Amino acid sequence: MVEGADEFDAFVTYAMQLGDGEAATLAIAACRGFTAATDDRKALRLAASAVPDIPCVDTPELIQRWVEGADPSPTQIQEALSKIEDRARYRPRKDHPLAGSWRSWRHATPTAPLLVATSSSSSLPLF
Repeated sequence: MVEGADEFDAFVTYAMQLGDGEAATLAIAACRGFTAATDDRKALRLAASAVPDIPCVDTPELIQRWVEGADPSPTQIQEALSKIEDRARYRPRKDHPLAGSWRSWRHATPTAPLLVATSSSSSLPLF
């Protein structure tokens, strides 16, 4: 929830170009020093052009962090990706830096190693 005058002002500024949910996400991240999580391409571009820029992660980056940090089984990864693809109707763009990793994770088997690509923002902390 947007709180305080600074967050509200940032929200109003972002809401001129984005939907309310994405505008609130960026306003809160900007004002509280958080990393925003979004797959909205316009929100990602706006966050990158903000001064200072707002750190963001998207779904493939969140999955990458989970795979690297929690070491889930291939079955757990496939179940998670299946739910994301089916329920959220999300798949990464073909030109996304982690699209190859997504395909690898989607089709991994217990005997096939998981491919984990390095993302440029993988060192950002999530709060």
